[in-house]
Order: sequence, then structure tokens, then C-alpha cells
Amino acid sequence: MSFSATRDRLLEVSSQIGNVTFGKGLLEKKRDALMRSMEGEKKKFKSIKKEFNLLCSQISTLYGLVRAYDGAEAIQLLGLQRSPLTLFAVKESILGFSYTDFSPKSLDERTKLSMAMDPALVSIYMEELLFFISKCESVLWEYVTLKGKIQAFERELKKTNLKINTLEYSLLPSLIQERRRIMETISERERQERFSIKKLTKKKRRA
Repeated sequence: MSFSATRDRLLEVSSQIGNVTFGKGLLEKKRDALMRSMEGEKKKFKSIKKEFNLLCSQISTLYGLVRAYDGAEAIQLLGLQRSPLTLFAVKESILGFSYTDFSPKSLDERTKLSMAMDPALVSIYMEELLFFISKCESVLWEYVTLKGKIQAFERELKKTNLKINTLEYSLLPSLIQERRRIMETISERERQERFSIKKLTKKKRRA
């Protein structure tokens, strides 16, 4: 690697150090913003996850009761009555990265279709099962979206930290070392020049 010890190069390297330091500062601000936002999303996710797990537990219990009281045929009939779910997936952007926001279309219509069952022919557990399934569907996609959003936060945070570490522990030390070498070389060169001038001046005086 060639080494140019000139004042122009010294100015260039000093400018690069300033730019790298500024860029590192911006990345650190982004990292802090990512961490704050991710912490907020994790709190929301923790609450949604708790609600989702509770609903799943209730559905599992009711599913067993419906099978016991109404038979497997009632479960199959319930599945046939469920209309296909239309799901919207929208790309959202935040802090320089994107995640997918999932939202179902018209959960109310699916609930009405599922309720089209004669209450006199099924147990009370069927009605409860339908209620909790409907409630769980609305929570499910918020759960999925938040989980994906947090994973996107974690990926972006990892990339940002990698960039910061590269600047802090590789590029910046390399530039600082080069600046020091240039300054030492220039200083030594100027010292030698002063010595040569002083020596030449003495010779002229003697002559």
C-alpha cells in the first residue's frame, strides 16, 4: 500500500476522519432510536402474546368439549361453514427498514357465516367456541404483524451495530493511524529541512 505523506493528504485524511466520526454519530442515534422503538413494540407484543396464548388455551378446551358433546361431525361442519379468509399484506417502512403489516378483510362476515348453525342442535360450547375463534382471529394477525416487526427491528439493529463497529474498530483507527504517520513524517521532513538550512547558513557564514 502506497503511503503519501503530504499536507494535502493530511487534510484529506483529517476530513475523512471528520466524516466517519459524523457518520458514526448518526448511526449511533439510529441505533438508539431502534432500541427505543423496539422496546415499545416488545411491550405491546408481550401483551398480545399473553392474550393470544390465553385465547388458544380457551379454544383448545372448548374444542375438546364440542367434540365430546356434539361429535366430530359438528367440528367438520364448522370448518365447511368458514369462508376463505382474504388477507391484506402491506409493506410499511420505519427508520430505514420495512416490515409487513397483515390485516384480514371482513372478519364480521366470517363470524356471521360461522354462526349460521341452529343453537338447538348443538351444545352451548359450540357458541362459545365460535366466539373465541372470532376473537382469536382478530388478535392473531396483530400478533403475526408485531412478531415480524420485531424481527425486522432486530435485523436492522444488527446491521446498524455492524456498521458502527466497522467504523469504530476498523476504518477510524486506520485513518487515525495514517494521520499520525503523515504528521510524524512531515514533522521529521521539516526538521531535516531546518537542519539542512541551518547547516548551509553556517557554511555561507564561514565562506
